[in-house]
Amino acid sequence: MLKGVDPSPITYHPSPMTIENIIITIGSYAPDFELPGTDEQVHHLCRYLEHFSGVGVIFLGNNCPYVNCYIPRLKHIQDQFEHQGFTLVGINANDVYQYPAESFEEMKQFCQDQQLNFPYLWDPTQDVAHSFGAQKTTEAFLIDNNGIVCYNG
Repeated sequence: MLKGVDPSPITYHPSPMTIENIIITIGSYAPDFELPGTDEQVHHLCRYLEHFSGVGVIFLGNNCPYVNCYIPRLKHIQDQFEHQGFTLVGINANDVYQYPAESFEEMKQFCQDQQLNFPYLWDPTQDVAHSFGAQKTTEAFLIDNNGIVCYNG
């Protein structure tokens, strides 16, 4: 942990229709999602669950010091376990209105600069973050191939 640095909170931009923040518990089903990726593809959790025995959904931010410390470790995890049926999926749900450096274009640059070896997805409405109950970056959810959350932290 970095001394004197707090994890970046995921700040939500108020919208006319507010979604109740849900806390996902171990043993419950993970919410499905459909989000654009920095690779210009649309990504669905259910498609990952069809192809992998486990998925790590990691809430990230381009400018979070914790994320920057964890990126080498996350890339190593992806390299080490991808051939064993596991993949990571990064999601950025930070409020682009409050933090312009978290825009989709900045995410693409971050992905390129960091040479990410896993998908990096954009949650512009923050609905997915709300559905998972994500509170900060870096926050991880490990999901088995049945869509059950096995870990959150």
